[in-house]
Amino acid sequence: TVERGSYSYAYTRARVARMLSRRLGFFLSTDYRKGQSRFFNVGYDADDDSYNLKTRFLYHAAERTTCEIFVDAYRREGGFPVRPDSAGYGFDRLRRDYRMILTLTQHDVKGGQLAGKFEYQKSKSSYTGSGSSTSFYRKVTPQYYRGEVSYLLPKPGLLYEVKVGGGKEKYTI
Repeated sequence: TVERGSYSYAYTRARVARMLSRRLGFFLSTDYRKGQSRFFNVGYDADDDSYNLKTRFLYHAAERTTCEIFVDAYRREGGFPVRPDSAGYGFDRLRRDYRMILTLTQHDVKGGQLAGKFEYQKSKSSYTGSGSSTSFYRKVTPQYYRGEVSYLLPKPGLLYEVKVGGGKEKYTI
């Protein structure tokens, strides 16, 4: 699908999903967005470009056991004007996010579900600015790890869920 708008705006999306066998399937999604700014000759890159790539793999390991892997990559770069100032002050930005989620799920005969999940995300952002009186560069790199184990038990009219987990965050500036 392609959408078009003013300032050379274009948003393109593509999706593909397929079961390769009775046990293995995947989903792939990609998005790309491009736009030009209404600000010209402002001293920074006023265009805005981004892409997002998502992939999900699903594997049925046994009759009631499922393994799922989800990978996401996002990138955005371009200018960021400081509003409401329309005199052209702003800064360049570059942002990258990477995420992976691994989930293992076991269904029991009573309808309960035991799941283990591990998630990792790393982001990188950098900002560069130059204006009439200031110039700066800042880089921020947050990342985190998180894991959890949960048990879900449906009862008539009720739903019980128990989760145990934890994680760690780390920031570098």
